[in-house]
Amino acid sequence: MRLAQLWGRKGAAIAHEKESSGLAFEALAPPALLYFPVQQHQGAAAVPVVKKGDPVLVGSLLARPEGPVSAPVHSSVSGKVKAIEPVLHPWGIWSPAIIVENDGENRMAELPAGVKDPTQLSPEEIHQRVLDAGIVGMGGAMFPAAVKLAARGRIDTVIVNACECEPVLTCDHRTLLERTDALLYGMRAVRHALGAERVVLAIEANKGDAIRLYRELAKVYGYFEVRELPARYPYGAERVLVPEVTGRVIAPGKFPDSVGVVVHNAATIAAIADALREGLPLIRRPLTVAGGAVKRCANMIVPIGTPIAHVLSAVGLKEKPRELVMGGPMMGITVASDAVPVIKGTSGILARTEAELHHFRESACLRCGRCVDTCPAGLMPTQLARLSSRGRFDEAEKLGVTECMECGLCSYRCPADLPLTQLIRMGKREVLKKARAKRGA
Repeated sequence: MRLAQLWGRKGAAIAHEKESSGLAFEALAPPALLYFPVQQHQGAAAVPVVKKGDPVLVGSLLARPEGPVSAPVHSSVSGKVKAIEPVLHPWGIWSPAIIVENDGENRMAELPAGVKDPTQLSPEEIHQRVLDAGIVGMGGAMFPAAVKLAARGRIDTVIVNACECEPVLTCDHRTLLERTDALLYGMRAVRHALGAERVVLAIEANKGDAIRLYRELAKVYGYFEVRELPARYPYGAERVLVPEVTGRVIAPGKFPDSVGVVVHNAATIAAIADALREGLPLIRRPLTVAGGAVKRCANMIVPIGTPIAHVLSAVGLKEKPRELVMGGPMMGITVASDAVPVIKGTSGILARTEAELHHFRESACLRCGRCVDTCPAGLMPTQLARLSSRGRFDEAEKLGVTECMECGLCSYRCPADLPLTQLIRMGKREVLKKARAKRGA
């Protein structure tokens, strides 16, 4: 059996709870104050180019990128800069942020001219426009999209990741259905920018309406194909998705471009289309609002910088949430306050009740091997968790702790109810922290 086939058997069929998939997008009006952290991407934080009291317009540059792996930040409203100060970031850190007071006038900045046909632009021009627009991976990873577009000459396959394997989240599904023109344009643009031979739109089987729609469109346009994948978590993860679609396995420590593949989330592709067709930077994003504490679920288009509290006020609350999660229930991040702003990687907001929480009731490891069998990265979660809990980070690094994608399946499948993912995440952070310190020495 090929290694790719073995990887394809990893993961688990879990309850997806996609009831909100039939809910069309609502455009959320921005609040009076918006908060723009300068860290909304992987890599170096952006550097503010405005100061207190400066006027801003919709699309105005607030912070410029710093270094080769970084992304600019733009205003999603018009108004003025009220302050630049640390705010609570979704990652649980205090991050410098540009606070903008919304004047409600929605005055637009002068934006680059849109291009009807992306092939009229050179690959270099597309790369620069995507960089200037501040587009990052909108599935949650927030890796700058322009960096992936710089891989021209090494890429033969582009995978558009529309799996949306996280339970509850449906905003990618709605993007497929409601932003068809943007998806078609964006796929063509990325194909041209990378010189790729093949574009594959990967969709999980629980999105039958989208699969049927794009298969018909593929017959008409011909520059992409549709791949239906099982509704199995975490098929949307690159290390599972790439082998499943192409048969190529990504080596530890490497990225998809090492095997000639680039992966972009469906919403990222639509954002690239917005940047090229309309000159719009990434100033708003689609997300799903759900959880037992909300009066109604929703799919929304939300201005970047909007506090969670403003989003929740639009759907209403049945009770005070016991927990707030940014993202999905498997890989999402618990945030400490509803004052935390929506950032570029916020794919969902879950307001959960006490009944929805999982309280670990640990017992001794049964050595059953379920965590090993289900791990998409082929790791030994119990070993990594044990080493991390004991501070033996060097040993955990040798066993591949940095390869963990933090999908949460090991904890989900553990009959001893051990917090494996949390412990491994801690070990991974410590190893990466040590590596950064060593590079800076």
